Amino acid sequence: MENSQHYIGVEGNITVNNPQVNDGQSYAQVYVQNGEGEYANSIATGWMSDGFKKTGCFNDLCPGFVQTHGSIYLGSPISNVPVPGTLQKKSKISDSNYNWWLLIHKDAVGYYPREIVFDLIKSQSIGWGGNAAGPPNGASFFANIKYRNELNNTLNPERTHYNIIMDSPKYYELSYAGNDDDELRFTFQFGGPGGQCAN
Repeated sequence: MENSQHYIGVEGNITVNNPQVNDGQSYAQVYVQNGEGEYANSIATGWMSDGFKKTGCFNDLCPGFVQTHGSIYLGSPISNVPVPGTLQKKSKISDSNYNWWLLIHKDAVGYYPREIVFDLIKSQSIGWGGNAAGPPNGASFFANIKYRNELNNTLNPERTHYNIIMDSPKYYELSYAGNDDDELRFTFQFGGPGGQCAN
C-alpha cells in the first residue's frame, strides 16, 4: 500500500504453514518499506520455508537488532505447526520514536534502532502478502490487517487505497474478503496448486 502520507506501523494475523519447497522460497509476511530497488530499506516479519539462503540479510544476520525478549528470537523455528488455518500468529512492526519494533502477538521481540533504519523515518510503503513456490502451497490466510498512519491512527486498508499484485495468476491466486466479520476484520488469502511458472 502506497500513499502520499507515511506509515508508522503495520500488522496482521498470519496462518502458519509448512509447505514442501523444492526450489525457491515460500513465505508470508507483513512489511514496511521506503525507497525502491537497490535503495530500498525495509523490515518484514512472518514465516518462511527454505531460510532465504540466497539473497538479502535476514534474522540475526542483520547487524544492529536489539533483542529484548528472553525466549522469542529472530529466526526461531515455529514449533507445532497446525493443520493449515487453525492457528494464527499476529505479527506487528511498529515505530516508536523512530525505532522499529517487532512484536509477535503482544510480545515485544526487539527493535531496529533508528540509527540503522533512518530511511524508514518516513516510510512510504507497507504491505501484506508473500511468495508461493511450487509444489502446491495450499493457502496462507491473513486476518485483522491494519496499519498506523503518521497521525498515529490505526486504520483498516480500504479497497481504494492499495494494489493487488500477482505475478503468476494461472498458478496462484489472491482472494480478498474485505471486512469479513467482527472477529477477523479485514482478511485475504493467497496460494494455489502450483506448477511451472515464471515471474
